[in-house]
Amino acid sequence: MKKRNIVDMAVGCALLAAGVWPGESARAGKPETVRNPISAIPGVDVLPTTELWRFGEDSHGDEGIYGTVVDVAFDDGGQSVYVLVSDACHILVFDGHGQITRTVGTCGEGPGELSSPAGIELVPDGIVVQNMNMGRPLVFINRDGTQRNHSPGDAISDGWVDNLYGVEDGLWLSQTRLNRTASGFESVERIVKIGFDGDVLAEPYTSRNTAVTPDGLASGIAAWCIGSNGNIWMNTTDDTWIIQVFRPDGKPLRTIEREFHRSRYSESIREQARANAAHSGIPFDLPEFPPVIQRLERRSDGSIWVTVAAAAESGRWNIGPLDVVSARGRVVRTIELQLPGGASPDNYWISGNRIVCQVAPENSGGELTAPAILCLSFDPESKGIRKESINATREEQ
Repeated sequence: MKKRNIVDMAVGCALLAAGVWPGESARAGKPETVRNPISAIPGVDVLPTTELWRFGEDSHGDEGIYGTVVDVAFDDGGQSVYVLVSDACHILVFDGHGQITRTVGTCGEGPGELSSPAGIELVPDGIVVQNMNMGRPLVFINRDGTQRNHSPGDAISDGWVDNLYGVEDGLWLSQTRLNRTASGFESVERIVKIGFDGDVLAEPYTSRNTAVTPDGLASGIAAWCIGSNGNIWMNTTDDTWIIQVFRPDGKPLRTIEREFHRSRYSESIREQARANAAHSGIPFDLPEFPPVIQRLERRSDGSIWVTVAAAAESGRWNIGPLDVVSARGRVVRTIELQLPGGASPDNYWISGNRIVCQVAPENSGGELTAPAILCLSFDPESKGIRKESINATREEQ
């Protein structure tokens, strides 16, 4: 039996004690629809972080990472960190003290070699690397970098792989491929599970779009992940906070909605802007931003952390806000993770209580230093520092 999220339990008990949950759960017919109004989210909790180690900026006499860090994977409870550097076609493996223990991978088109790598996933007995090379979308290598005898990518060599999630008995991935039709082109997007031998084990989601051109091909799956219980969480809209949850066999389980302020400005600022517009005769114009879901992060306690682009300016160096959504679809909390100055809130990876992010290069004596990476820890159960709303920082500015 998995341990329930302490935060989820605490919030749930508080809402029951109050006699009402401000959200709505409707099951007139399956799948269930869960609606989370703004009143259900009391504010934003800013969680502090602690630096564990950094690589670069002469922290170990090193010069930094020359290349683009495109993905990070964690092993041994977050102690070992695998950093994929796309330009160099290799993986840097760090221990818990920030020391490089080995380098895995090399550029090439042969077996076990990497070509424009874009993603990495650790599986029980190896490493799966996502290539941008459509003919070899996946490369399967051992943890020490030696070649494997087979590649699970052989079964899906007819399209681009967009994302990977490793499980005990295989890989979940999303794939986009372009087909020529009598009237033009169509894109086929699917979420599929394959075994380590390359066999397709499940294909619960497939969609087709005929309004595409070869130059305009893009995945319609905005964000998705595999929850800790094996269910599929997916967002396919670009202007609404809606998540659909499916069972591994593709059966719809529930739809989760969250009411969201479409403005990054508080109502008091908007009222002042309207007054200024009325006085000056200039039309009122404070842009609204749709809540674009950028990431879905699975957590071992069954919850999902949802990152929304419309809220990205709440704190200059903070990650988030992140909506913490329980396995039942209730937004139980909204958090931010506080970063030190220079760290990028855009390029980050989270696992358990660990964060790895990039530190922007600095201009030193007219020369741009190589970017560094930073490893931080945080307490997911911490109360943090409460802000009234996502707009609090904007109003103070």
